Amino acid sequence: MKIIRDYNNCPTICKGSVIALGNFDGVHKGHLAVIEKAREIAAKEGLKSSVLTFEPHPLNILKADIKPFRLTTEEQKTSIIQSRGIHNLFIINFDKEFSEIKAGEFIEEILVNKLQAAHIVTGEDFIFGHKREGNRKMLSKAAKKHKFGYTRVRPVGDKACVFSSSLIRKSLQEADLLSAAQMLGRNFFIAGTVQEGNKKGRELGFPTINIPLCEYIRPAYGVYAVKIYIENRPGWLYGAANIGVKPTLGGTEELLEVHIFDFSENIYGHNVEVELIEYIRPERKFMNLDELKSQIAEDCVKIREIFE
Repeated sequence: MKIIRDYNNCPTICKGSVIALGNFDGVHKGHLAVIEKAREIAAKEGLKSSVLTFEPHPLNILKADIKPFRLTTEEQKTSIIQSRGIHNLFIINFDKEFSEIKAGEFIEEILVNKLQAAHIVTGEDFIFGHKREGNRKMLSKAAKKHKFGYTRVRPVGDKACVFSSSLIRKSLQEADLLSAAQMLGRNFFIAGTVQEGNKKGRELGFPTINIPLCEYIRPAYGVYAVKIYIENRPGWLYGAANIGVKPTLGGTEELLEVHIFDFSENIYGHNVEVELIEYIRPERKFMNLDELKSQIAEDCVKIREIFE
């Protein structure tokens, strides 16, 4: 998959493609339906398939004080899109200047003139352009004027709800991992680089690896049963994780800590993925370290039973 970050210098070979257009944070089942439709149309017409997305997420620019909300990092999003057999990924730098481009200008200057789009595919509720003035109706009208194809994909969901990134975020904040996984099409996972901590877990007899949460949505604070994948190491490992601020130890920094079962290797600086499998209990402040140690031991027994 070719990654193009400068639409002003789009390689000729990447022009004239079928483009799935959206933010695609989470790349959930609804997003995948849009991407798959673009791939299907491209295959039928003998064209290249593309995805066009924005980084950083527009909300980071339009609402600078917004709390962390991402479901996927740029790297995760790219990897998932690549796994769908897409030929090109256009990543547009979304900054203050770009946010002021009018919807009509985005269509004519970028989609038509720069990328020479043969066909555009979006979800039903995709909004774009300055003051959110662009929508599927504008794209449909522009398609007739500029002679490119346009397809809108209807929402994906079940009887209870339409799948969306905002609903997945809500499910994670409510510790409803099952609902989140059903909408994502996979378990929610956090990727990051292991950093050195204060080694309090080691003193308690439960050494942990620490992964900063950065821009990720904060799932419900508490203890989770998790699977861990370490880059360049075959297979999955299992463990107990805590998401929160470690109130018993007087912590303030939001962090993901993982105690990996039956594992003692030094992996500081390694990239890992931590997949949330089951929510065990909320985070709470204990009276003392002995009480905390006892509870961690109980949590680990329970989580081992889950995986067994």
